[in-house]
Amino acid sequence: MVSAVHTIDLGPVHRAALDHVRAGALRDRPAARAIIARVLTGCGVDHEPERLVAAIGQQGRLTLNFHPDRLLADGRAVATALLDEGVYRSQFETGISNGGLTAYPRR
Repeated sequence: MVSAVHTIDLGPVHRAALDHVRAGALRDRPAARAIIARVLTGCGVDHEPERLVAAIGQQGRLTLNFHPDRLLADGRAVATALLDEGVYRSQFETGISNGGLTAYPRR
């Protein structure tokens, strides 16, 4: 397994997106913790939602899925662009997807 930690400078659009997601997560945190507690209790687990969430934050892993051989509009393979630029770009930036390029059904 390859594991790497990179620090990148985010542009204003990326920062705004992260701020939006963070605000929603903080707003919904109490309800989410209540759901976690209910699920754990239903499974017969002595629950401590805060410890579970902390463990995920400290030890959880994120998987980025992509097609390295797909070609970008400029003719480079996705893997080549990733190597050249050092930036993982979403399907919305690359225009490459196995499905739709929208978060909405049938668009």
